[in-house]
Amino acid sequence: MQPSPPESFHNGTFDNQLYMMPQQHSMQPRHMQSIGSQHQEERYSQHLQTLSDTLTSGNVSDSSNAESPTIPGVREVSGDMFLEDPVMLRRTCIPVERTKDKADRLSYECLQQVRGNLEATLHPTINHWLTVFDKIETMTWGGNAEKRNAVMAHYMKKNGYESRQHAYNRAVNRTVREVTMTNVPEVLRSLPDGSTFLQVQEPGLHIYMSQTIIRRAVSHDLFALVGEHPQD
Repeated sequence: MQPSPPESFHNGTFDNQLYMMPQQHSMQPRHMQSIGSQHQEERYSQHLQTLSDTLTSGNVSDSSNAESPTIPGVREVSGDMFLEDPVMLRRTCIPVERTKDKADRLSYECLQQVRGNLEATLHPTINHWLTVFDKIETMTWGGNAEKRNAVMAHYMKKNGYESRQHAYNRAVNRTVREVTMTNVPEVLRSLPDGSTFLQVQEPGLHIYMSQTIIRRAVSHDLFALVGEHPQD
């Protein structure tokens, strides 16, 4: 058995006191505790002892170790469960470009809302994209106009809406419900203002028309209306 590391020790490379919990109190993930194999316990003890020796010797650097990245091919997380103690995992920190990250987060937040909105298909896809555009424009950004412009530039990318159109189309398509000649979801029978959209429903014929269009046709003595669906 490996000896338990000290509860606390001082590292000469730091000004503050460093603390390490003894092995019997280490916060192992529940999944590891359920496995309980001797091999994993010995491996964990060796990792813990190595870390203790490194810290007590003062051989510590606050820079990332380029030669010790995360081990390729080894699963560290399964769902929301760590397969190893996260304190023991080797990692490489990657700097984040904050303005780009903010633009992507705002877009992702909108996409999540679209996926959960059953009426998302009732509006043009570009309207959802413009929701984020307007949000970036109206946020205060702490009075930092340069930051707002940088976030907007990342959101717009090279081609504006076209740069993110595919992602928004996929989000909207997630809300599409099946429509058959005998079954039309209630939300598609009416327009957003509550007026009737499905005027005629027969086994071989559906007629969708807004009441506003019908009134205009009657007022102009029109007997036939032809609708052309624009290409998206």
